[in-house]
Amino acid sequence: MSAAARWLEASDEVCAAALAGLSSCWATRFRALIGEQSPRDAVLLLLDRRNDAALLARMSRQTPVTLPGQWRLSLQNMRPHAIEERLGRAGVEVWLRNHPSYPKALIDDPEPPLVLFARGDAHSLNQRCVAIVGTRRATAYGRNIAKQLGADLTDAGIGIVSGLAIGIDGAAHDGVLSARGRPVGVVGSGLNVVYPRRHGALWARVGSEGLLLSEAALGMAPEPWRFPERNRIIAGLAEIVIVVESGEAGGSQLTVEAAVSRGLDVMAVPGPVSSTASAGTNRLLVDGAAPVLGADEVLIALGLGGTRYEKLQLFRPDDEPLSSDATAVLNNLDFAPTPTERLLGVVGLTPGRLAVALEELHARRLATGGGGWWNRLP
Repeated sequence: MSAAARWLEASDEVCAAALAGLSSCWATRFRALIGEQSPRDAVLLLLDRRNDAALLARMSRQTPVTLPGQWRLSLQNMRPHAIEERLGRAGVEVWLRNHPSYPKALIDDPEPPLVLFARGDAHSLNQRCVAIVGTRRATAYGRNIAKQLGADLTDAGIGIVSGLAIGIDGAAHDGVLSARGRPVGVVGSGLNVVYPRRHGALWARVGSEGLLLSEAALGMAPEPWRFPERNRIIAGLAEIVIVVESGEAGGSQLTVEAAVSRGLDVMAVPGPVSSTASAGTNRLLVDGAAPVLGADEVLIALGLGGTRYEKLQLFRPDDEPLSSDATAVLNNLDFAPTPTERLLGVVGLTPGRLAVALEELHARRLATGGGGWWNRLP
């Protein structure tokens, strides 16, 4: 039987799994490969070398001209029934965009994954979700905060999405599991390729008690390019992205960029100004991200209220005086936009305290701003 005849009888799910398993077939190439056709039609098109030029025309100029030929050889060596059996043994489902379990939050995403590999409880997505992300080089402070947030938000009925990485991600998943929740882990490798290896037990628990998702086919290694693409899915599944600890560059900042591009709120946990692990989160606070001191701030941002509403002094009745921090900030605000960096230097507050003061002024309709600039309101 010819390769084309074998694939003609394969399901779209198996064909999508085969295409996702091609070397260097990242998301933009995968979308160019499939286009508006079905995965089976895309496989049949790729098997015919006469289509190579048209396929290359849909991809970037940097695409090697030999790539379609390499992919074709790979498909010729694959057996559809073997792929289907491997998926079954691994307990992995293939979700195309028309699958009933495909995440509703991703259907209208600007860069929706055309295929997702899933293992676990699909109902884990049937709840309001926030993402908790941060550095792999987390401090004990950051890990404790992430675990507590995961547990407390789970107790409040909020789902947690993260990336199963060492550090903040793993701590957040631990917190969800400690509260008997259903964590959602989005990973950058095949669902049978545990990465990092030290998270093998955590990976197994998330897959059995929550949900594991990946764009990578079974057997695919955690190549560096997969993680920025993974981060867009984490952002797309969440209503809010919470950064617990982060350097000024790195994967969590890419998740922030993905969130901002999707119009999502970004919140950050304040940290010591001397800690490199909090340099990125403190910068986010200076630039206008809302501060997170615990689960209450997140619940308030979701419109669900919180038990420390009064204690935080973020939304005081108008007849109560401003806090001393907010008064000091207001006295140094002009009606013209003022950089938050200047406020830091003039008022002498930490980034976290400044962010809380600005939020108080914003709630009292005394100031407005964001993106690193604030101004007084008349």
